[in-house]
Amino acid sequence: MSDPIEYEFSHADLPAVAISKRLLSRWRRGNWVTRIGALLGGSAVGGLIAVASAMLNIPFWAALLLALGPTVLYAAATQFYASHTLRGLAAAQGTAPWRAGATAVRIGPNGVALTDGTGTLTLAWPMVTDIVLAEAHLLLMLSPLEYVPIPEGAIAPLTLEEAAARIEEWLRAAATPQESVPES
Repeated sequence: MSDPIEYEFSHADLPAVAISKRLLSRWRRGNWVTRIGALLGGSAVGGLIAVASAMLNIPFWAALLLALGPTVLYAAATQFYASHTLRGLAAAQGTAPWRAGATAVRIGPNGVALTDGTGTLTLAWPMVTDIVLAEAHLLLMLSPLEYVPIPEGAIAPLTLEEAAARIEEWLRAAATPQESVPES
């Protein structure tokens, strides 16, 4: 196995809002069921309004505006809510006590160990759901918006791509069931 990766970083130095924004857009791209449901729901409401307006003998363009209006308003409200929530989430994450100082990270064959002023948190490899290579960071994903960052340059002489390859090797090894030796 390869040598462990060890480095230290401060959450204050991370562009948390930019990283969260990238992860949220990545998550939303993959969430087509929600998008299609929103589109169909908004269109259904708009269609009901259009049918009702047709019964009232208003011009076609007005009925079309009434049909598209709820969908456009829903999309705008959803975008505003998502961006507002994102800013609040990034600000709240930044105020967590364990993010106040420097964090030492050790990544090895058994998982990830995070040590800061409050203690040590050890994460086994099954806790890592994905590895995302961002512009200046490698992110070990724990959930759609929670991650362990590896800042570029913090693990020199390794590049982020080399670190990703080493971590994927450890992830695969952890996912492979170990053969047990029969007892004699």
